[in-house]
Amino acid sequence: MLFSINQSNQRLTLVSIAVLLTSLLLSLPSLAINKCVSDSGKVGYQDMPCPEASQSDVIVVKEQNARVQDNQVQVISVLHQSKVYLVGVPKSWKSRINHSPSGDASTLRVKPYSGSDMTLLMTFIKIDSREFSQTGLLDRVMLETDMKYMFSRDSKLNSHELTPLFLDGKVRLTNYVDPVIASRKKLTKGEYAYVTAGALVSDGLLINITILSNHLGSDNYAKAFAAVHTVNVQSANL
Repeated sequence: MLFSINQSNQRLTLVSIAVLLTSLLLSLPSLAINKCVSDSGKVGYQDMPCPEASQSDVIVVKEQNARVQDNQVQVISVLHQSKVYLVGVPKSWKSRINHSPSGDASTLRVKPYSGSDMTLLMTFIKIDSREFSQTGLLDRVMLETDMKYMFSRDSKLNSHELTPLFLDGKVRLTNYVDPVIASRKKLTKGEYAYVTAGALVSDGLLINITILSNHLGSDNYAKAFAAVHTVNVQSANL
C-alpha cells in the first residue's frame, strides 16, 4: 500500500523533532535507582536510599552527556489505520515495522546497531476514545503491566507520567527489574534485566510502549526514553 506525505511538512517535522529530541536529552531529569545489598546478601532495588546497614550502589537512569545532533536524527513513519505516525530516533538505529494479520495493530521495533543492549517497542492500536477516558485507560494498561512484569515487591522501581510534545495525550511508564538477571555478571544475548513499560494515550490512539535494557544509565536508553515524547501524526494520502 503506497502513501505520501507533503514533503515540506515532512522536512519541517524532521527538523522540529531533531531539535526537540536534542533539547529533551539535555533537559530530562536524572532518575536514580538504588541497588541495596543486605548483610545476608539479599539484593533489592528501590527509589529510596538504602538502609544504613546495607551496601548500596546508585544506578543513574539517564546520563547527562547524551547527545543527538540534528543531522543524526531520522523520523520513522508508521502507517496505521489511514494515518502516518512519526517517531524521532537516532539515524544510527535500525528499525522494523510489523502489522498484525487483522490490521488492528502495528508494531515498531527499534534498536541501536551498536552500543548498549537495548530495544524499543511501540505498538499502535486504534481505540474508541468515547469508551475510555485517557486516565481510565492508562490505569487499566498499567494494572495489566504490573501483573506482567512485577516478579516481587522489589521488581517495581519507579513510575513517570509524561506529556507528549506533539499530541494531546498522556504517557505513563514504569521501570521494572528482574533481580535474578540483574545480579548476573554476564548475560546471554537477548536477556534483559530492566523493562520500562506503559502506554501513550491520545485521541483515538493507544501506543503500548516497552523499552528493554540492561543499562538504564546508557545514552541509548535516554534516547529511547526521549523518542517516546516525539510521536506525531499526519493524515496519509492513500
